[in-house]
Amino acid sequence: MAPAWLERLRQDPSCYPHPTGQITLIETHISWVLLTGNWAYKIKKPVALDFLDFSTLSLRHRYCKEELRLNHRFAPELYEAVVPITSTEAGPRIGGAGPRLEYAVKMRQFDQSALLTRQLEAGTLSAADWFALGSELARVHQTLPAVLLGAPLDAAWQPMADNFAAIRERLAQATDLRALATLEHWSRAELERLGPRLVERNRSGWVRECHGDLHLENIAWIDGRFRPFDCIEFAPELRQIDVQSELAFLTMDLEDHGDTTAGHRVANGYLEASGDYSGAELRAFFSAYRALVRSKVALMRAEQQSDEHAAATRARAVGYLHLARSYSERRTPWLAITHGFSGAGKSTFALDLAAATGAVRIRSDVERKRLYKVAPDDHAANPALYSAAASDRTFARLEDLAQQMLRAGLPVIVDATFLHRARRRQFIELATRERAPWRILSLKAPADILRKRVAHRLPDASDANLKVLEQQFGHHDPLEADEQAHAIEIDVSDGWDLAEIRARWPAAFARSAG
Repeated sequence: MAPAWLERLRQDPSCYPHPTGQITLIETHISWVLLTGNWAYKIKKPVALDFLDFSTLSLRHRYCKEELRLNHRFAPELYEAVVPITSTEAGPRIGGAGPRLEYAVKMRQFDQSALLTRQLEAGTLSAADWFALGSELARVHQTLPAVLLGAPLDAAWQPMADNFAAIRERLAQATDLRALATLEHWSRAELERLGPRLVERNRSGWVRECHGDLHLENIAWIDGRFRPFDCIEFAPELRQIDVQSELAFLTMDLEDHGDTTAGHRVANGYLEASGDYSGAELRAFFSAYRALVRSKVALMRAEQQSDEHAAATRARAVGYLHLARSYSERRTPWLAITHGFSGAGKSTFALDLAAATGAVRIRSDVERKRLYKVAPDDHAANPALYSAAASDRTFARLEDLAQQMLRAGLPVIVDATFLHRARRRQFIELATRERAPWRILSLKAPADILRKRVAHRLPDASDANLKVLEQQFGHHDPLEADEQAHAIEIDVSDGWDLAEIRARWPAAFARSAG
C-alpha cells in the first residue's frame, strides 16, 4: 500500500515547487514514479529483495545519489538532482527544510513516444540512426571506468547459472526443459572455450562500469539523440560487465522485436567506433544470456498475474528461451571483399549486406586512420597516410581482423577499393587458408555518375576526391578469369537490390545449426 504522503503528492499540485500539469503515479515492483508535466520524480520503495536492499531511508538516499551519478554518464540532460520529500504543517513537499519523509530522483519528463520501442514500431529511425546508436554507445563506453574483476569467469557464469536454476523450476513442458538443458550445456562449453578471451579482456580494460540494463525501453530518442536512462544502481555486479555483454542486450532486444537488421547495424557501428573486433566472437554467448534474463523475468512476472494474462506471459518466456537457443546455432563463416572505384557506394553497400546477413564490415578508410591515430572525420592533408608503407600496414591490419572474424566463425566483409590484383590476392589466399567461401562484390557505375557522387559526397571517413578518382581510372587491374568466377557484379547506377544478391548468393544469408 502506498503511504498517505504519496497519495497527497499525486493529488495536490501545491506540493511541488513548480507548476504541474496532470499528475500521474506509475508503480513498479521497486519504485513509484510521479509524472507532473515537465518533471518526473522517481521514489524508491522501502523493500528488501534477493537482489536489492532499499529497506531504510539512508539506503534509499544512497541509491538515489548512485542513480544520479550513473545516469549522468549517459543522459545528463535528463537527470537533474536528488531532492528530499519533506513533512510540513501544510503537508508533504518536494524540497523544503522539514523532516525528511523520503528522497526522489528528479528527472526531466519526456513523451513516452520517444522510447525506442515506440520509435521502432513507428519506423521513424533510419538505418543510419541505428548504426549511429552503436557508435554512440561505443563512445560512451570508452569514457567509463574499467573494472578489474578478481574472478572474471565466475562473474560471467554465476548470473547465467542463477538464470538456468530459476527458469528450470518454473518450466513445465518437457520439450522446453530439454531445450533449456541443451542451452545450459552449450553455455558451459562456450564459457570454457571463450574463457581465455574473457580473462584477457578483463585484464585489458574491456570490463567497465556499464549501464547494466540497456534495452529498448531504457533508451529515448530526444532532440535527435539517443538518451539511455535507468541504469542499474543497486547491484554493481550487474553493471560491472564486459562491454560486449551490454551491446548484446541491445541487439538481442532488437531481434526480439523483429528487427535483426537494425541489431546488426548497431553492432557494426559499435565495432567500428570502438575497434573492439576481438569482442565480436562473444556476442552470441552474451546474447543467449541476455535472452534468458528476459525469459526468467517473464516467468516470475507470470506468477504474479491472473490466469488470463499469465499464459501469454509464460509463452513470451518460452519465446525468449528459443531465441536464446538460436544463438547457439553456428553460421558458416565467409569472406567478401568489395571492388570498385570511389563513389560506387561500396561502404554503404557493404553495411547493408552486413546488416542483412549478420556479417562484420571492416572499412579500410577507418582502420587506416585508426592505425595512425587520426579521427575518421579528419581530412587534413596527411601524405604519410597513403604512402606505400602505410597501405601495406593497413592491408595487413585488415587481413588480421578478417582472419580473427573467420576463426571466430563470423562472416566478414572487407570494404576497400581492391583495384589492384595483389591486394585482392592477399584476401583470396586468406579465405583459402581458412577454408572459407569467398566472393568479390564488384560495384560498377558510369564514370560521370562516380564523379558526381565523389564531388558531392557527405562527410565520411574517406579522403577520396576527384583527383584520387581520376588516378584510379588510370591505374587499376581488371578482374581476371579466376576472380570473375567468384565475382558478383552489381550495377549501382540507381542503387542496389539485396534481394537480387540473396538470389545470386543464398549461402551468405543462410544460418546453419551446428
